[in-house]
Amino acid sequence: MSRVILVSGWCMSADVMSPLEGALVDEGFSVSSLSLADAEGESWDALLSALDLQVGEQPALLVGWSLGGNLCARYAAQNPDKVSGLVTMGSTPRFVAADDWPAGKHPDAYQEFADGIAADIQLTMKGFAPICARGSENLKATIRTLRASVKWAISQPADWRVLLDRLAEDARPQWKDITCPAVHLLAESDPLAKAGIADDLKKLAPAHNVQVLSGSHAIFLDHTEAVVHTIKTIL
Repeated sequence: MSRVILVSGWCMSADVMSPLEGALVDEGFSVSSLSLADAEGESWDALLSALDLQVGEQPALLVGWSLGGNLCARYAAQNPDKVSGLVTMGSTPRFVAADDWPAGKHPDAYQEFADGIAADIQLTMKGFAPICARGSENLKATIRTLRASVKWAISQPADWRVLLDRLAEDARPQWKDITCPAVHLLAESDPLAKAGIADDLKKLAPAHNVQVLSGSHAIFLDHTEAVVHTIKTIL
């Protein structure tokens, strides 16, 4: 039985990916999931260790959303013998824009959000779910699902402000080193991992498959069947 590990995004629980998990189980996969809040710390070492515990001794296919996709990509680069394939959803190796990465988030917008999280995470996160859901055909349902996930996440002891710093760090060297089959799924209306990075991703890692779908940052909710198909294709 093929093993799949799902990794949630920043300030979200793994439960938010339960529709994808259920669809994969129906297809005969063995599925486990990881929330970033489950790591014992906010450093990359802590996050990678938490994922390594999930992977164990047998290779697995990693499916990560947003910051979770970045974590999976870093892990795949460091542990090629433990990763049979990689799917990222709404993920980017460099969240913040730079001269050589113009489609990233503007640094001022990132800093404004980070300052809001530091000042009042409850208030700031009220508007985060609608941002993630922007462009979804099932907008209201997607917002409800994401808000429930956020509510769980901010009740956890994880320092989400520090984890936001992880999101801002440049992982392009690690993504470039990935040797397993890899598919990166982006969404047309995603304001976070913008679809405009598709060409830059293809240049960074020519052997990887980059696809732009319709809809929102919550790709696994908008395109559950397409993600399952992608996973089956890789395996």
